[in-house]
Amino acid sequence: MREKEIDLLRDALNEHMPLGETLAGLPGKVLQRLKGVWSALAGSDESNMGVGKLSRAESEKCKWDPPVLTIAVERHGATVLGSINGDLQGWRINIDHMTAKPFSMGKRRLRPAAPRLDLTPLAEKFVEAVRRGLDDPCVRRLKDGRIQPAMKILLPEAAKETHAGRAKKLWGLLDPLMEQVGWERDGYFFRKKPE
Repeated sequence: MREKEIDLLRDALNEHMPLGETLAGLPGKVLQRLKGVWSALAGSDESNMGVGKLSRAESEKCKWDPPVLTIAVERHGATVLGSINGDLQGWRINIDHMTAKPFSMGKRRLRPAAPRLDLTPLAEKFVEAVRRGLDDPCVRRLKDGRIQPAMKILLPEAAKETHAGRAKKLWGLLDPLMEQVGWERDGYFFRKKPE
């Protein structure tokens, strides 16, 4: 298959990586040789791990314990959906068996979290607008008399997960406050309590 490339990879590993020691990054020569054989390794295409993403292993922990090379690669798929964390994916590459198997190594924070938001004033604003019958954009009024908090107006723009978490907490604050002013929860709406 690619015997010569595998031999070159093995030579680079033996020359540039101390046996059994964890290094802070994959040496350049080893990375170059690994890229040369990556597509020939069974399992290397799992989780969309293309050869180009191997460059991310250059600054991550790695270990050569013959015949297995273990590397870590930071993956950024979740960040496309707004996450502040990247997955740290490990790979066990068995040079003798020509296999590459991924495993999870956890998550890594890639950017700071959104600042904490005190939701109490927002809940109080909504309740006060309802109590006083104000025409407020944070209160969505339906023809059947139900009302709903306009989350996109009440809550500042944030990543999808952050916004969902804040909305859930806001609902938790609103439930008892709305009960006090005569409204009860009806799914994602509030309905005036019968008198």
